[in-house]
Amino acid sequence: MKIHLASDHAGWEYKEAIRNILQNNHEVVDHTPQFVPDDDYPDTITPAVRAITDDDVAIVFGGSGTGEAIVANRFSNARAVVYAGQDTDFIRVARTHNNANILSIGARFVSLAEASAAVEIFLRTDFPGEDRHLRRVQKLANL
Repeated sequence: MKIHLASDHAGWEYKEAIRNILQNNHEVVDHTPQFVPDDDYPDTITPAVRAITDDDVAIVFGGSGTGEAIVANRFSNARAVVYAGQDTDFIRVARTHNNANILSIGARFVSLAEASAAVEIFLRTDFPGEDRHLRRVQKLANL
């Protein structure tokens, strides 16, 4: 599994920290290798989402994570979930019920430790493919 990373200026620091952690044990592709103080999140997130294949995931970072998830979910291959400090069970459910393949982190709402924990949960949680959940994810793909 490849992990695609992207961020805007507000999520840059977290993206860099998470990239440094992940690249020790995973194949990581960083789609925003430079800090740009006046970037626009649609421009920085789009390349990561476009690069996702069936076995890949993306982790994207922004101020709230909301805009980044909105951008991602405009693409038919994307199922993005926002993490901005709520219970991490939310991430598990997004993976097991919706086969979420993008984690969008709101860097202004969580600590780096919370973001790291969220990434770990996201990567360790698989989609079991139960019939009812698989059926719903397939319907999403057909929209």
